[in-house]
Amino acid sequence: MNKYFIFSDDWLLAKKQVKKICDNLTEQTDNFEIIEFSFIENKCKDILSNVFTISLFTEKRIFIINDANFIIKETTKYNSDFSIDSVKELIDYQGSDYLIFTCIGKKEDTKSTIIGEIKKECKYLNIMSPTTDEKKEKLISKLQKNNVDYDLDAIDYFFIKIPENDMSIYNNEIKRLTTSKEKITIKLIDTLISKYLIFDFFTMQESFLQKNINKFSRIYDDYILVNDSVLGLLYSLSKNLCLVRNIYFLKEEGLSNPEISKLLKQNPYRIKLLQEKNKFYNKDIIDVHIKINDLTWNVLNSVYDTKIIPKIELLKLMIN
Repeated sequence: MNKYFIFSDDWLLAKKQVKKICDNLTEQTDNFEIIEFSFIENKCKDILSNVFTISLFTEKRIFIINDANFIIKETTKYNSDFSIDSVKELIDYQGSDYLIFTCIGKKEDTKSTIIGEIKKECKYLNIMSPTTDEKKEKLISKLQKNNVDYDLDAIDYFFIKIPENDMSIYNNEIKRLTTSKEKITIKLIDTLISKYLIFDFFTMQESFLQKNINKFSRIYDDYILVNDSVLGLLYSLSKNLCLVRNIYFLKEEGLSNPEISKLLKQNPYRIKLLQEKNKFYNKDIIDVHIKINDLTWNVLNSVYDTKIIPKIELLKLMIN
């Protein structure tokens, strides 16, 4: 089967799965071209034209088509010519190239009319974040394998205190714990996670949206002083920009702030504040969000270092 549909509640998990598929395919031949599209960023006619046009220069192509959100209930502002008929043309594609669709969401929309066809025509991969019990089991297994002594109460305490649903922070701290030379105690956990409890992510997000370069630079440097990696900060920025993007789309649809607040399940004051603080042009938010996600991916895969280059790239986004 040469079509994949990746459904995940976590952008990094989805990105890892895309990379795994691409790596497996490109192992067979170097003559592969990887082309990325988005149902939000790109017109369907352009996606269809590329997919159904035979390439004269490469043996095979991999098309990654993001924001395939038509299987979830989340409101999405697609490109102007988006249609389910265009999606069906892609789902029914029978050529020799590869198609990888991605969707980030919490739950499938049971009323979606196209899910059945997607699962029939594509290899459907449901990649959800592990539960707390699964994370705990994995951590204990690694501690035992590495002969790291621990108190079970400390492990429970770790999962209570660490920021919820943030896989980048979770993965960062798992590496610390499983290579620890000390016994894992509640006191040690407090030392490790205190940086997350005292760091003001809200001020950092606000200074980025305001394009306040000096303030953001100071906050970034403070964060790096107590963190081995910038991933947690990047992940926080990405989630906040995703929220700003969704507010922008809903505003274009004519929704009021109270309606947006209810739909996005956010505090009304936060909805109002994000609109007031944002100094990026609304049309640029999508591009900035994509660039931060790409930056995160490059850090995650050691293409960039974890401190200096990310700061330079973030400041460039604020200057432009």
